[in-house]
Amino acid sequence: MKRDTPMFTGGPERTSHMEYVRGVLPDYVDPLPRSFESVVARAKGRNFVVSVMVAVLATWLLWPTSTPEELSDSEARVIEFLTAVRTRDVDAAMAMTDGVPQGADPGFLVPAAISSDWDFQDVEDGYGFSDGRLSVEVSFTLVDAEGYGHPGEFTLERDALDEPWTLLEPFILISFPKTSLAYVEANEARLPEPKEVGDQYDPPQFAMFPGVYRFYSDVDSLLEVKSVHTTLVPNIYTHNHSVEAPAVRVLDETAVQLAVDNYLDHCASLSELAPEGCPFGTDRVPVPDRDGYVFRYVSTIEWEIVDYPVVTVGEDDLEVTDRRRGEIRLKATNVGGDKVAVVDCTIVTDRLAIRVLLNGRLHVYPESMGQDGRYTCDV
Repeated sequence: MKRDTPMFTGGPERTSHMEYVRGVLPDYVDPLPRSFESVVARAKGRNFVVSVMVAVLATWLLWPTSTPEELSDSEARVIEFLTAVRTRDVDAAMAMTDGVPQGADPGFLVPAAISSDWDFQDVEDGYGFSDGRLSVEVSFTLVDAEGYGHPGEFTLERDALDEPWTLLEPFILISFPKTSLAYVEANEARLPEPKEVGDQYDPPQFAMFPGVYRFYSDVDSLLEVKSVHTTLVPNIYTHNHSVEAPAVRVLDETAVQLAVDNYLDHCASLSELAPEGCPFGTDRVPVPDRDGYVFRYVSTIEWEIVDYPVVTVGEDDLEVTDRRRGEIRLKATNVGGDKVAVVDCTIVTDRLAIRVLLNGRLHVYPESMGQDGRYTCDV
């Protein structure tokens, strides 16, 4: 029901505005003090409420949290680990881990494979505190040389509350593709390429610390290798990374020509009609002055290079290409030794390819050469 509001008219029953307001409000509301003592009491009450609010606010602001000045012991452990990695203190970093994962190659867990052009920040215990726990996850951000952040996470465990934390497998497992480079490389560390087992190439995995890496680099003035810097960070999604095959270009084709010439010299020294892996050969020797007849047996075989081919090499797979094909001459004697056949043959070097060895030298090998592919003589 709507309350009727009496008009203020003064008089003996309504002698002041204060009494008028009291008459308007409900009986249980009395916002206006009736005396000096009531004013003092209300002021003290209000001060009490304000004091309580200030105390609550101060408690919230000053409550202990993990800050750079007051880290949890798990956060301090991660900072210690990342600092050891960044400063290339491999022994100290490894001492904080549970060791290299089973089956992984530790070849790149060396100072030469670690760069220092990165930093880290935002190390944070996922639980906010870890003093009473035996297992925690600690997140962090790895910052590359360009200032981009890459989030990561470690799992830490300890056997007892008074024991130091151990980082569980804080590595990234790396696999390399098979390329024209007969080695694998990370920053300043270079290792022989993994050996193939059977017909399938199943690349092994290399354990690597978090950080920034360049896989493969130029080889003196011989080879240009285009590769990009890669940031490796373990997280809850993956601990694995596959390296992309780099773009490779030979800068010194004179070195390629010399390598092919040396390979052909070796082939020409072999006393075989079709030397294995060589870009020339024949399966028969014609009998001189008798068309359609061939030696049934051959006693001696000699090869002589008449003209070396002029070659170039493609990019990436480094396949050899003939600019001008070479010529080689076969001299063969029958078993009786009374007949000597001379046959001219072509050197088909576009069936060869180049690989760059661990020491930077060029290795020539037959990329695709079946038995028929080596028959290049005009017989």
